Amino acid sequence: MRLILKGFDTIQALLDRHLSTSLDCPVAVAVSGGGDSVALMHLAADWTQRHGRRLLVLSVDHRLSPEGAQWNGRVAVAAQSLKADWCNLVWSEPKPTTGLAAAARAARHALLATAARDAGAKVVLMGHTADDVAEADWMRAQGTPLGRLRVWGPSPAWPDGRGIMLLRPLLDIRRQALRDWLEARDIGWVEDPANLDPRFHRSRARAAQPDIGGRSHAIPPPRDYTCDPGSGLVELPLESPWLAHALAAASGRSDLPGGQAVAQLRERLRGGGRPGVLGGTRIEIGAGGLSLSREPGRRPPRDLSLWPGQVQIWDGRFMVRAATPGWHIGAAQGRRARLSVVDRAALARLPPGARAGHPVLFQHDDTSPLLASAQVEVTCLVPGRLSLATGQVRSEDELAAEPWREPIRHPI
Repeated sequence: MRLILKGFDTIQALLDRHLSTSLDCPVAVAVSGGGDSVALMHLAADWTQRHGRRLLVLSVDHRLSPEGAQWNGRVAVAAQSLKADWCNLVWSEPKPTTGLAAAARAARHALLATAARDAGAKVVLMGHTADDVAEADWMRAQGTPLGRLRVWGPSPAWPDGRGIMLLRPLLDIRRQALRDWLEARDIGWVEDPANLDPRFHRSRARAAQPDIGGRSHAIPPPRDYTCDPGSGLVELPLESPWLAHALAAASGRSDLPGGQAVAQLRERLRGGGRPGVLGGTRIEIGAGGLSLSREPGRRPPRDLSLWPGQVQIWDGRFMVRAATPGWHIGAAQGRRARLSVVDRAALARLPPGARAGHPVLFQHDDTSPLLASAQVEVTCLVPGRLSLATGQVRSEDELAAEPWREPIRHPI
C-alpha cells in the first residue's frame, strides 16, 4: 500500500481554493529536481488532470553546478511521463562575486515569471515547505533581509512578474514527509550538494534545524491605503502593515525596503522627525497620514523611446503603448515649464514632491511635452501591484478577470 501523504487534504484544499477549474491557460510549477518540487509536480499533475487543466513545468539551470543541465534533463523526462509541458530556463548572465544567493534568487524569479507570462500562465506553484519557513525565520533573525513566505502572493520579480501570483501549497508539510511519500511511490529526486555547503547561509540554516512554527495561513490585514490610479500616489497611515509594499510600489523598484529601515522610519516620524526619502520613495505628511511618491533625486527616471504597438514599462510604474512612431516618455522634471497651461494646472493638483517624477509624453524634438495624448495609452501599475500584494485578489479566476487592474488610461 502506498504511503498517504500527511497533509494531502490541506494541499488539495489550497489548490481548489486558489486555482481555477475552468480557465484554458496552463498552471505552471517550478521544479528544480529536488524532493520538494518533484513531489509538488506530481501533486499538481494529479490536480490538473482531474480538472482538465494543462500543466507547465519550469526548470531553471543557474549555471552554478556542472550537473545543472543533467538535473533539468531528469525533470524533463518526469514531466513528459506526466503528460506535462516542460520549459528549460537558463541563468546565463555573469555571476556576481558577492551576494550570489540573492542574485540567483532574483534571476530565478524573473525567469519563472517571464516564462509563465509567455505561456499565458497566471499562477506559478512553488515547493517551499514548513522547513523552509523555519529556516527563513532563522536567517531573518541572523540579519538576512528575507521576505516572509506566503501561501498566496505576487511574484517578487518586478516588472517581469506583474500580474503573476505564486502559490505555495506545501508550507504546512515537512520536507521529510515529502521524501517518505516519494520513496513509497518509487519516485526519485536529486540532492543538490550546495544544500550542505556551509559557505551558504541557507545551508547553515538547514544544518541548524530550527523549530517548526505554527500554521502559515495568516489572513492578510485589511486594506488601509488609497492609491491614485493616474499618478500612483499612495496615501496610508504611518502604522499601516502595508507600508513596505507601498514604498516599493510607489518607487517602481522591485525590492521591498528592509524591515529595520521601515521600523526606523516609523520611529523617526513618531518623534516628529522629517519624512525624507526611503528606497527611492519620497515620503510626505498628508491629511490621511503619509503620502508616497517616486523620488526623482539626482537621477530622474530615464527617457524611454516607444515602439508602436509594443507594450513597454517605464520606471517600473507605468505600462505604455504608442499607436504611432516618434513618441517618448520621461519624467516631468526639467519639462514642466514647457507644458501647456492646462497641463501645468493638472500637474499642480499633485503634492509638490510627486510632480517631478510624474510621466510626460513628447516627440523627438521634446519642445512640447504633454501629460496625455490620444496616440499613447498609459496605465499606472501601482494600484494593481498593491492589490495583489495586499491580498485583494484571492484566486486565479479573480486574477484572470482583472477587476483589480485599472483600465488603460491617460496619466491625468
